[in-house]
Amino acid sequence: MRLTKDVVLRPSAVCTVRRQEELYLFYNTVTDELYLMPPTGYYVFQLCDGVTPIGNLAESLKIVFEAGNEHAGNRLYEFLTSLVKRGILEVEKNDTRS
Repeated sequence: MRLTKDVVLRPSAVCTVRRQEELYLFYNTVTDELYLMPPTGYYVFQLCDGVTPIGNLAESLKIVFEAGNEHAGNRLYEFLTSLVKRGILEVEKNDTRS
């Protein structure tokens, strides 16, 4: 799946999250896989609320992290795509824009 700026993401119901020292541990109950994520990645994960389009997230993150280049935006889409592939995030089903 190719994510676009209009896609809305939400946390997957099959994943649980807990803090693990300085990182965050994600457990996918379906695939029985564990993933460690740094605080910045967890922050981005939390922004995926099932309401806000990815394009809005990208703009907000550019302001927060003062990242104005195209490379930063591309890395965000790559990161979110990897979370969808791992089953940590999923596309909001009621999103008619995708």
